[in-house]
Formats: sequence, structure tokens, C-alpha cells
Amino acid sequence: MKWLRLCAVAVLIGSACVASPKGDPLEDVSRNLQRLRSGILELRVISREGPADPVIGGFELSGSFQATDEGQLPVADLRYRNLTPPNEEGRLVSTGGAAFVLRRGRAYELPDRETRWLRLTAGDPLFEDVQLERWVEDPASEAGEGLDGAAIERATGAVDVVQVVHDLSSLSVRFGRPGLMEPLEGPDARKVESGVAEAVVEVISGADDRLLRRLLLEVELVEDDVSIGLMLGGLAGRSLTFDLSISEPNLPVRVEPPADPLPFLELPPAVRRRGGWL
Repeated sequence: MKWLRLCAVAVLIGSACVASPKGDPLEDVSRNLQRLRSGILELRVISREGPADPVIGGFELSGSFQATDEGQLPVADLRYRNLTPPNEEGRLVSTGGAAFVLRRGRAYELPDRETRWLRLTAGDPLFEDVQLERWVEDPASEAGEGLDGAAIERATGAVDVVQVVHDLSSLSVRFGRPGLMEPLEGPDARKVESGVAEAVVEVISGADDRLLRRLLLEVELVEDDVSIGLMLGGLAGRSLTFDLSISEPNLPVRVEPPADPLPFLELPPAVRRRGGWL
């Protein structure tokens, strides 16, 4: 569930969208992450024993999001599904003024104490530590066409996994989730470097605006090492995939509150205590 919170929040907050002068594609995409204000998100985080093996861990997150003013709740309608049994599902609805969780067909309104992690400061440079150009070693770029016919740019290359973990650890602290990942140094960094057989990334952005459309990160470990999996966000298995797509960037989003929500305290106590509502 830690991955859910990090990834959900990471797309819910941004600044105004301003086109940047053309420069290095990955530098522009990184800079524009702070200017991504709304869109439709699709995220899959998956772990397998091998690339063609069944899924043994992970989740899907999808839906619409839009940032709001400083200190306010975002506007969002996000659905979550666990990819392994019991295939738990959930839904988060936030109207900008109130937030709700839908569980097993019933809606519950979240009190302020349960929405603090959503009320991030919109004006802060939240993504300044995420620099995709530092993730990719010797990237190759090419022009192309997306499924909707729009012009895109595609950057691919081998990944510096230690740098990825470093940036994501800084991001988790900014979002109030310290401990999700820790920067890799000394023996830990060397262990991950030696334990990764291959790590590649594909970054797709709009050719004109260089806003992120897709980020696909695939990591293959030499062997299934639990300690390395923990360093990479707690996923088990030898094959790890992080696949994030964003469509309709910076278009208006409207979300209606669910009908007849129940108080948060009517959720089962065990669910509330373990944070299982999300």
C-alpha cells in the first residue's frame, strides 16, 4: 500500500502548465512534471519471478486527477486493484472540498486527519529531485506517433537503479512517507548494482509540450533476493515493472461526491487501524 500512496500523490499535485524551450528531452520532461496539473492516470506496478511468469505481486491504479490550490484537497477519482489474491479493490473520490473512500459498494467520508497526506502544498517544487536525465545512461531519442495520432518523443536507455532509488527516496520524504525507500550508499548500493541483471526505461512525452505520457521502468534481478526487493520498494520476485501512463494532460476534471456517504467510523475497526481503506 505504500506504493499506492506515493504514486497517487505524485500525480495529484503540480503547478501551472507552461511550455518550455526545447532542450534535452529528459530534462524537459523532468521539469514539466512540476507543471502537470491534471490528467487521466493508469499505473501498474508488477512483480514476477521472470518476465513471462504469472504476477506474484503488484497493483493497478487508474482514474482522473486535478491539482487544486495550496492546502486544498485535489480533485480525483482513483480506483485501486490488488493484482494478487484476494484481489482487493478500492476507490478514492476527492471533490476538492471533501474526500471519500468506496469499499465494497459503500462510501465513507474521510475526516481531516485521514486526508493530511493529500493536502500537499501545490506551490512547492515537489518534483525537483526527480531528474529523469540522471536515471538514463546514454539515452536514445526518436520521434514517433502515439495511439491517438499525436506526435510524441520516445527516449530509451539503460537505467541507473541506484539513482532511481535516490530520487524516489527524496520524493517520499516530500510527500510525508519517509522510509518507503532509503538512498543506497556503500555496501547497499554495490549490492543492488551487482544484483541487477538489466534495467531499462522508456519515457514517452508529447513532441510539442514535452509533458509525460508514459514512463515504463523494467528491472530484472540476477536472482530473487528479498533484501534487494525491499530496497526497491518492497516488491518480491526477480522481474519488476513500473508502468505509468498519463492521458489528456491539463484538461479540466470534475468529480461528483458519492451518494449517501457513511461516517468514517462506520468502517470496520480493523480496516481503519491498518489503513486498509486505501
